[in-house]
Amino acid sequence: MFLIVYNCAIGPIIEEFVFRGVILGGLLKGYDSKIAVFISSILFGLLHFNIYQFIIAFSLGLLLGYIYTRTRSIYLCILMHVLNNSLSNIPNYYYLKYAQLLNYNVIYISLFTVIGLIIILLAFRGLTPKIK
Repeated sequence: MFLIVYNCAIGPIIEEFVFRGVILGGLLKGYDSKIAVFISSILFGLLHFNIYQFIIAFSLGLLLGYIYTRTRSIYLCILMHVLNNSLSNIPNYYYLKYAQLLNYNVIYISLFTVIGLIIILLAFRGLTPKIK
C-alpha cells in the first residue's frame, strides 16, 4: 500500500517541486521557455531509468512544462501528475488479473491521460492570465 501512495502522491509532489519548481524555474531564468521545457523534460525522462518510461515521462514532462510556463502553477502540475500516475498505477495494483483479461496496457492509459490533460488545459486556457 505504501508503494501505491508513494507512486501516486508522494513521488509526483516531490518530482514536480524538483523538476518544474527548481529545474525548470532555474532554466527559465537563462533560456527560452521552449528550450527550458525540453531540457527539463529530458532530465525528467532520464530519472525514470528505462526507454519505455523515458518516453512516457519525457512526454508528460513536455506537457507539464508547458502548463507550468503558461500558468506558473506548481499545484496544477502536481494535480495533473498525480492524476496521470493514479490512472496508470492503481489499476495495476488492484486489478492485475482483470487488466490482463482486458488486454490492459499502461501506454493506452497514459496516452488517454495526456489527451485528457490537454483537453482540460484547453478548457481552462482562458481562465488563467498569461505571464510574460
